[in-house]
Amino acid sequence: MKGIRQILAVSAVFCLACGGEVRADEHSVPCPWILEKDYDMSVSDNPISTYVRNLGSEDREAVIELDKQLRARIAEDRKIIAENGPGKAAAEKEIERYETFLDALYEPIRMNFTGSIDLEKKKLTFVSYQVALGNHSVKVMPGLKKDGQRTYYFYGDNDDPEYIREKDLPLAQAAIQACAYINLFCGNQPQEEYTMTQSKAAVSCIYGREALKNNSPDVIVYHPMPAKGALHDGLAQDALVLSKRQYPNAVDAIIGSNDWIIQRNAIGVIIRRVCVGWIVVKDDIGLVAIPSQWAEENQGGDMYGKLRLYRYGSNKRFYVK
Repeated sequence: MKGIRQILAVSAVFCLACGGEVRADEHSVPCPWILEKDYDMSVSDNPISTYVRNLGSEDREAVIELDKQLRARIAEDRKIIAENGPGKAAAEKEIERYETFLDALYEPIRMNFTGSIDLEKKKLTFVSYQVALGNHSVKVMPGLKKDGQRTYYFYGDNDDPEYIREKDLPLAQAAIQACAYINLFCGNQPQEEYTMTQSKAAVSCIYGREALKNNSPDVIVYHPMPAKGALHDGLAQDALVLSKRQYPNAVDAIIGSNDWIIQRNAIGVIIRRVCVGWIVVKDDIGLVAIPSQWAEENQGGDMYGKLRLYRYGSNKRFYVK
């Protein structure tokens, strides 16, 4: 694990300094759009939140230019405030808006980074960084190479390494690039909270890029085919027919339950009985077992209706032999 000093050294290459003289009553650099007015940060579609949400897909040169302009403008604002002359109130307002933007950059880190950081001891613990891929997500987590060296991979909810397909790869790349940009904007800020955000974004980017390099079908772990329960023989054929309506590539349905699970309403009346198992689907790599449930609705007394596919699909799907 790289120390904080090394991480900040990696991230510092993005940070751009600014300088130059400025009169107390005017600016020599233009005002970037982020500083033009106050935004209601409680509204999710305000321009700053929208920008941060789409940050990973922004053009790199445009992001670097915006960062350069912001740093130059804020440097002038600080000089105006130090001189305590005309324009001080406006300069203070721009700095406040700038910090609102930096605070917004913390949100994706807060939502997706798991770990801890101790700036005093220069120690960072990285557990994972979550990457959204449309309707599911994966986590960047440490693993071991075959030669025993530690590296990083994408993992699914079943704790197996995950192979990200070509259609989802741009989403993963954008999420990791967003960390690089967050690191850029928060770099060399004096407040401790921005240093922490920068450090977390930096390691998430570094390890995320490592996971991208390791993304391959070779990471897939194959498990034994799930065991069949006592209900399997009587239900599997109908369960497969129902499964094919949702998953045309289904090749098998495995009922793992030995008995029905009875579900009741709030006053204790039986509403259905449920069995659990897996739909086995063939994809471009091999066979995938998808956790699923089938149910029969109660028709009164001991009578139940036809079997139906009750619940299906999960990030905890796994490959089987």
